[in-house]
Order: sequence, then C-alpha cells, then structure tokens
Amino acid sequence: MHVNVARLARRVLVLVVVSGLPALAVTAPSGWPSPADVSSRASSSGFEGIRLKNVAGRVGLDFRQGAFRFGVSPDPTAMTGGGLCALDYNNDGWVDLFVVNSYSDADIDNWRKHGGLPRSALFRNTKGRFTDVSRRSKANLAARGEGCVAADLNSDGLTDLYITTAGYDKLLWNNGDGTFHSRRRRGGNQ
Repeated sequence: MHVNVARLARRVLVLVVVSGLPALAVTAPSGWPSPADVSSRASSSGFEGIRLKNVAGRVGLDFRQGAFRFGVSPDPTAMTGGGLCALDYNNDGWVDLFVVNSYSDADIDNWRKHGGLPRSALFRNTKGRFTDVSRRSKANLAARGEGCVAADLNSDGLTDLYITTAGYDKLLWNNGDGTFHSRRRRGGNQ
C-alpha cells in the first residue's frame, strides 16, 4: 500500500491547527499583534494565499475540551488544556489522533451531575475519515490530562501512549488488536 506521507502530514497539520484556532482567539493576551499585523507578516514570509478551513466535522473529528465548560476558574491544569498525539496505533499506514481531555477541579461535581467526567479520545483514520474508537480501544481516560507522547516504549512494534496528568501519569500499552491496557506486563516490561 502506497501512502503519500507528506500529503497526509499536511492534512493532519491543518486539522490540528484549525482545531486550535478558537482557543487562540479566546486566550490571546491584549499585547499580541493584531490580525492585520499577522496577515502582513504572513504575506512577507511566503504564506500568502494559504487559507485554513475547519473540516473537522466533515472528516469525523468530534471532540470538545472539557476545561471551563461550566465557567472559567483559576485552575492551572485546566488552563494548560489537553494535548494531541499523532500516531498509527493500528499500523495501517494512516495517521490516527489521540486527544487528551482535561477539566477544572472545581467542576468535578458539575461533570458528575451531567453524566461523568470528560474523557480523552482516540480517532482511527481510515483513508482520511476519522472514527471515534475511544471506548472500544480502552483509550478513553477520565483524567485531568496535560499532554501525551506516542511511541513504541517497549520495542514490540506497536505505538504506546504516555499521558501526563495533574495526578499520576498514565501509560497505555498497545495490545496490537486495536485495544490498550494500563497494567504492568509480565517479564519486567512496564
């Protein structure tokens, strides 16, 4: 199977950038350059003609960050937000996405009243269409997440996930069958 990695990487990059734009617009401090300043710099740096389009919904990416859903609080973990890892968890040659969710400590009771804490999500990429496989893959952590690393941590040819959190970090081992587990493996591998 031939995969045009450069073309695929551009698609994923655009999806990531587009999904982050609303957060930048809301959180940019008053001393940042105006959109006109940014536009003129982009034109002088060779980025003229580039247009970003939000295609997340059209390609199956449906995710909402849990931090500040019930209002803003002075919670540093929630302010940090979550994270995103691009990985090929099922070794099919397509870049999948793992999105780390988070929430404010002050909102725990509100979340429980509304069905439970926000969970991280794993989206399987099948030829440019994403499917949420979080629950069946057992990658749907309810943690105050801060970031993630995707790598083959035990050299078995499968991409594992390490998630940093406000409490104890989580390590999800890839089982090779589309699922993850977090318990220690026998034989010394963690």
